[in-house]
Amino acid sequence: PAGTPAPLECCHGATPDSFNFSCAEYQPDAGKADCVLCPAGFRCAQPQEGAGYALAAIPCPKNHYCPKGSLPIPCMPGTYTSFTNLTSQSGCFVCPAGKWCDNGVVMPI
Repeated sequence: PAGTPAPLECCHGATPDSFNFSCAEYQPDAGKADCVLCPAGFRCAQPQEGAGYALAAIPCPKNHYCPKGSLPIPCMPGTYTSFTNLTSQSGCFVCPAGKWCDNGVVMPI
């Protein structure tokens, strides 16, 4: 909260065992009163990772894209990527001929 050195709790009500709880907010500046949305191309640490707050955004993982204020979204079926920090589905590639792609991963048929 404002005026304190402690980070702001952005994922209110979360506990490490609340596996289905998710959060797309963080607070990079200790002492601020408001949370901010995760920037495009990044994700925020999740409560099930042992964090009820995040001081920094983490690069969006490969096989996913992360619009601003969103949790990671897997590339659509039939597409893939091996890059990180994608901001939209347009960064995912069409699956190569003779392969099968699901959740952003290329697999043999």
